[in-house]
Amino acid sequence: MPVYQYRARTGTGEMITGTYESPDKSDVVIMLRKKGCYPVSIKEQRKKSGDIFFVKYFKKISHRDIAVFCRQFSTMVNAGIPILSGLDILREQIENPALRERVESLYQEVQKGKSMSQVMAVHRDVFPELQLNMV
Repeated sequence: MPVYQYRARTGTGEMITGTYESPDKSDVVIMLRKKGCYPVSIKEQRKKSGDIFFVKYFKKISHRDIAVFCRQFSTMVNAGIPILSGLDILREQIENPALRERVESLYQEVQKGKSMSQVMAVHRDVFPELQLNMV
């Protein structure tokens, strides 16, 4: 059922805001009028699951984001940090939500015992073929 966010004025002129779950926008108006309020605006709230869908499938991961990830990961491995620890550190530092989700998946699967190249191959949409072969 949709959730509506509303702004309304009370009989004394005070502005109030809130949310109301209702099958129809007109029900929100009826509820506000029963409380003695005058609706100023009523908007349907976006659902959180839709936000996750958007990030997962439409948010682009730029070549720059991949390059920064590779450079940071390489630096950590060359410094002697284990692969799993490096992924753990990077998954918390990456700003791009779509790339962060992929690195989180890498971390979890490597932690389960899969090889880094196997897991990266699952995410061919993010990691280029050359990079997969180098790993």
